[in-house]
Amino acid sequence: MWPPLSKLLERLGRLAPLRSFFSPPTGGAWVVGDARAPDALGGDTWMNFLAPDALYDACGPHSASPWLPFHAPTLFSALECTHARAPSGDPALHEIDQRLAPDRRDPILDTPEWLAPGTLAIIDLDGPRSVAYGAWLADMGGQPVCTFDNWPHGRGLLKPEQTLAALLRYAPVFQRRRADLTPDAPALWLCDRTRLLGRAPVPTDFDNRYYLDESALPGPGMMRQHGVRTLVVITDPKANALAPDLEAWLFDRHNDGFSVMHAPIDAPHLEAAPLTPHRPSFSGYSDGLHRSDAGGFGVLIPEPSSSGG
Repeated sequence: MWPPLSKLLERLGRLAPLRSFFSPPTGGAWVVGDARAPDALGGDTWMNFLAPDALYDACGPHSASPWLPFHAPTLFSALECTHARAPSGDPALHEIDQRLAPDRRDPILDTPEWLAPGTLAIIDLDGPRSVAYGAWLADMGGQPVCTFDNWPHGRGLLKPEQTLAALLRYAPVFQRRRADLTPDAPALWLCDRTRLLGRAPVPTDFDNRYYLDESALPGPGMMRQHGVRTLVVITDPKANALAPDLEAWLFDRHNDGFSVMHAPIDAPHLEAAPLTPHRPSFSGYSDGLHRSDAGGFGVLIPEPSSSGG
């Protein structure tokens, strides 16, 4: 286990037995990405990030950032589970790639006004688009924090391997600003909006649904300690509502006195407007979702046992 991950897991209290950690959930014929696809910069630099530690470091916050304990290792560790690894070839990401081209960027006009110290942004889109928008905003000075806390599997209810392929696609973009990154750079929380959307599992399904809990979202005291005053949530306007786990957290933070803003992705330059979160019905899960012995979420649902009389 590489030292940064070991320290992180110890900090989070999620250090599984080594044998379990090196035997992550596997199964089925899941693959990562498209071997014919280039990375977001049009080259093959993504191949420098095939080791979990290299990808984890490139797509995370500064090594001295207070937000490092929230950078989830689960999905990065899944790179150990397959030999078929390549960047995402999803054509839906091409429009975001074009924003990263040097001749298409205006650093002054393109940078959202809220992307500044004192702001914590939560990008809550489907996993691949969260990675893409996170890379775009990181290229303008933000520091990413990935919250992807589930394992891929051939029978998975969700498909986090698509997010993993996007991380490979955008790793060179995240990496090219690492030298300029500072521990107090505005944080960019990258979340997968689909985390709670899978159907109820049946036997032989791999239930890898999950939710954002206190290990994924910082508390008010820690945020105040590090100068955070404003929260900006970035969503797709086609989504009918905020994800319930995130809305619960935003509702509490609004009541704690934080300024909560909303930036839909169809707003030019991601302009943000004030948001008043509603009290959600979500109160956290104690049952119904399945944590893995290897850390994170994802368990194969067994066949019911039968007995004869």
